[in-house]
Amino acid sequence: MAKVLIAGGTGFVGQLLESHLTQSGHEVRILTRNPKKDNHVGWRPCHEEMDPRCAETEVLINLCGAGIADERWTASRKKELLESRTEPLLCLSEHAKNWSNLRLMISSSGIDCYPTNMSHPAKEHDAYSSNFIGELVETWESAMSTFPLHVRVVKMRMPLILHADGGALKKLLKIFKFGLGSPLGSGKQAVNWLHYKDLMRFIEFAMENDHVLGAFNLCGQSISNRLWTRAIGKASNSRLWLPAVPGFVLKMVLGEMAQVLLTGAEASNEKMLQSGFKLKYERVDSALNDLLQS
Repeated sequence: MAKVLIAGGTGFVGQLLESHLTQSGHEVRILTRNPKKDNHVGWRPCHEEMDPRCAETEVLINLCGAGIADERWTASRKKELLESRTEPLLCLSEHAKNWSNLRLMISSSGIDCYPTNMSHPAKEHDAYSSNFIGELVETWESAMSTFPLHVRVVKMRMPLILHADGGALKKLLKIFKFGLGSPLGSGKQAVNWLHYKDLMRFIEFAMENDHVLGAFNLCGQSISNRLWTRAIGKASNSRLWLPAVPGFVLKMVLGEMAQVLLTGAEASNEKMLQSGFKLKYERVDSALNDLLQS
């Protein structure tokens, strides 16, 4: 069993991961600016200050980063989105130089980093898009590459993580409950998603298998926004009667951030599957049924 340190572990996904890894027998500590529990350790990444107990870490998991869709993308917000991802990583990589036990760093990244005009499902070696998300992910992942050479680095290009009690799905279910669910824009854009249980399982798989290295598209079978809307409606027994929301309306309301909802490249999960990892929920209908029926 490993000594695990989770940076950004007080968020929804971090709490799920802490519970999962603890139940699996790992010793888990949470790296946070505001320690409140016995297994919390403090840090101030901007000042590169950190609890000395972190030096015992064998597996570091980084989930730091302000929410992409939480606020409108003003210039200051874009700066915050970038710095909230890169500064913690650069701080961690600097400390990692002195952590002799550290063997693995797993970090979240973004799957919506690919151009939308591709003729094939996007693979990890494909180029980043030239929009803000593409540039953000490129800079984000560059910061991951600053870790010492003896540390194996896994970059998790994460999509929508599905859980009925948190994240985007919880918000969508509230909308569908009132009969307000509908496709967005053309409805043809790809939606990449992953059941939270498969995310937990992949992280543990990466911890146990040294050949898991570099970037991975973590996703089930991609689906169009229109079919995604129908799948949520069916799984939640919600009536769909509204027409698609026009793209220009979303752009008026959300500004540049509307691209998160109106564009999306289908991502290939071939590398993940070829690594030997097996998804428990590869199709969106089985994932939604598991979450909503339980």
